[in-house]
Amino acid sequence: MEPDSGKFTTLRDDDWASLVPAVAEGSCVLLLGPGTVTGTLGGESLPAHIAFATFAKEKLADSEKPPPELELLDPARPGSIAQAAIARGADLYTLGRWIHEFYNSFEVDRPVLDDLAALSFPLTINTSPGTSVYDAFAEANPGTHKEHYNAYGREDKLMPTPTKAAPVVYHLFGIVDQPNSMILSDNDQLNFFVKVAKGAPKLPVNLTSSMRDDDHTLLFLGFDLADWQFRLLLHVLALSEGDRRPRMNSFAYDLEADPVDPVTADFYRSTQKIHFFRGELPGFAHELRRRVESVSQDTPSREEPRLAPAAPTVFISYASEDREAAERVAAYFLDHGIRPWLDKHDLEGGVRWDARIQRAIAEDVDYVVVLQSSSLLSKSERESYVNLEIRLAKQRELKYGPRGKKFLIPALLEGRDVMREDLREWQTVDLTTPDGLNAPTLEGLSALVRTIKRDRE
Repeated sequence: MEPDSGKFTTLRDDDWASLVPAVAEGSCVLLLGPGTVTGTLGGESLPAHIAFATFAKEKLADSEKPPPELELLDPARPGSIAQAAIARGADLYTLGRWIHEFYNSFEVDRPVLDDLAALSFPLTINTSPGTSVYDAFAEANPGTHKEHYNAYGREDKLMPTPTKAAPVVYHLFGIVDQPNSMILSDNDQLNFFVKVAKGAPKLPVNLTSSMRDDDHTLLFLGFDLADWQFRLLLHVLALSEGDRRPRMNSFAYDLEADPVDPVTADFYRSTQKIHFFRGELPGFAHELRRRVESVSQDTPSREEPRLAPAAPTVFISYASEDREAAERVAAYFLDHGIRPWLDKHDLEGGVRWDARIQRAIAEDVDYVVVLQSSSLLSKSERESYVNLEIRLAKQRELKYGPRGKKFLIPALLEGRDVMREDLREWQTVDLTTPDGLNAPTLEGLSALVRTIKRDRE
């Protein structure tokens, strides 16, 4: 049965007129709080985070030594139950196993997730470590990327550029697939805010830039907007820094059980242009989908940067193990006026891929960037097509060399000990991180773009 849209919201016509075009154009960032995912556990309908806390409390009750404060633990405060479990010897891998067991017995309500997934938000920031949101979004669009923050891991400055065609679901509080990244206990939450505020490790720069873009609309669903954690989250995401005042309105679903007080609502509305609305979340999601789909055919897309007709085309050659790094380079190129040529995106169905790639290098592209890594160095001449790409690039380089024009540009993903001997005579752009892992840095990508644009000029 479809949700009863008559009960869902107090959004005014002006609010709809602001929100719907932003979603249709791909200029709306979706932020999902813990109350977004709901379902049934033992016949009771609950938000997923409270249902898991109930499940974890039962695990503690069945343990060999239940905590003495067990009866005082309230599932409405899930962080306290996770804290109690850790105090009794459970680690993040234990809690991760509990989460997997929990979702095997928790029947997730799909209508809200399915309606939101159908809207193809370029960037969705999810605060649940479970994968229910990603699963629904990936089912609607198989091109969806899954990324996460690890407060205890290495710095990661970039994620794939979010677009409607290739959305990103970013798990801000970690993800169950990587238990050591999960933010579950009260201490975890405090550590998270400290880590993000210090930038150690930093959030991806293209995530924070999307949040701070004054032309983006933000849509908050499933948060307790009166809670200090929500206010602190806005602060660490730099939405309140300086005299920043967005040009576009944003919207936040207000829990009827614990609404934001008028003073707080006025503060957010005046400083961040966040407008609050109440009602039933399933009805709102369904109505938003209906309205967006009714106008999307007439709304121009803003999801892809526009490239100038004379924009240089750059072929990215890489070992298959470095596909993620190659996609990040391609996304950065696209954002900075360079047309990337990447086999995953530029080979159409039915095309003879070997002939098409050879023609691209020999005739079509303006530059070839070779991503050097230990994976590339390990490829023998016979086992990998990437070696043929490099040979073709070197052959074409001979045509340009006497005239001083660059064509082949090696780019280093790891330490200099992975440089190929046959590429050492070419000037190499360093994309490496301080820890030597093959995730291209923002500074390195910027240098690579400058190299191409200066040569082009």
